[in-house]
Amino acid sequence: MSEPRTFSVEDALRLSAWFARRYSPQCEHLRADLVQIGTVAMLQAYQRGDPLRNRRAYAIACGRGRMLRALTKAAKVRRREGVSLNFRLDDDFEPLADELPADIPGPVEVATAQDSARRVRQAVEALSPRARRIIELRFFEGRSLVETGAAIGLSGERARQLEKAALTRLKHRLRGSGVE
Repeated sequence: MSEPRTFSVEDALRLSAWFARRYSPQCEHLRADLVQIGTVAMLQAYQRGDPLRNRRAYAIACGRGRMLRALTKAAKVRRREGVSLNFRLDDDFEPLADELPADIPGPVEVATAQDSARRVRQAVEALSPRARRIIELRFFEGRSLVETGAAIGLSGERARQLEKAALTRLKHRLRGSGVE
């Protein structure tokens, strides 16, 4: 016997979002985590539920319970003075410390990258309109040579030749400016 209605990811997301808004009106910073926790719990519960019983109701109850446990745990943590980056809102998700990148660039690296991006942008803008379009299609939109050629009315081989010439011009313009 098949169920009359299935339980989709959209259903789980919608219900999780509704529960998150209902249970944490003052805790907007937790809503995204609660929606994620509830959605995952509902989908897992629906998968392991008994097809002869109401798996949908079981999934909703499991998701709601998991979200309430996470809220309770978060409330206990808020009462403490500091919060560790190793704190887990839910056991199924990694601590926040694991989510942070290991090598965060410093202000000097960020400034250097921004300056390099500005110089590259200026060098691309100095190209002819056709060469600039080829560079945009190939490197900013990720199109193939055949797709690039078709977009501007050329063969793939001719697009490759023009791309090579444009890259050579860019190299010459950027030489000595610190951009690699």
